[in-house]
Amino acid sequence: MTEPTIRDATIDDLDAVAALFDDYRVFYRRESAPEGARAYMKERLSNGDSRVFVADDNGTLLAFAQLYPTFSSVDLGTMWLFNDLYVDPAARRRGVARLMMQRVERLGRETGAAKLFLRTERINTAGQACYEDAGWTLDERFLTYQKYL
Repeated sequence: MTEPTIRDATIDDLDAVAALFDDYRVFYRRESAPEGARAYMKERLSNGDSRVFVADDNGTLLAFAQLYPTFSSVDLGTMWLFNDLYVDPAARRRGVARLMMQRVERLGRETGAAKLFLRTERINTAGQACYEDAGWTLDERFLTYQKYL
């Protein structure tokens, strides 16, 4: 089995990325919305307001990761919100998530970011193990609040 290539997604990947993105949303207990997922990813890829990486196995996309640039006043620099990571279930346990995370970390270094950050559900223990294996640490200092509008 060959190792997939981790690369930037392009608009040519839209249909495959949108399908993975819809599956990702379903994983987080959102209703499947293929048209909405496609429109959202088309906007991201067209506007360039996020970075989207894919794991490409000879033309078949196995995974995607999406990051949004932001700023840290405390760290006096830029940072990346590592918002989405999804590996197709058939491709899991092959090291794809590890490869994606290595690419994400390289993006941080390439752009001179102060840090990368992510959040995941408390019940996503597989994801947590993956992040911790990659050297990420749990932030126990700050709480996250949100308000849906």
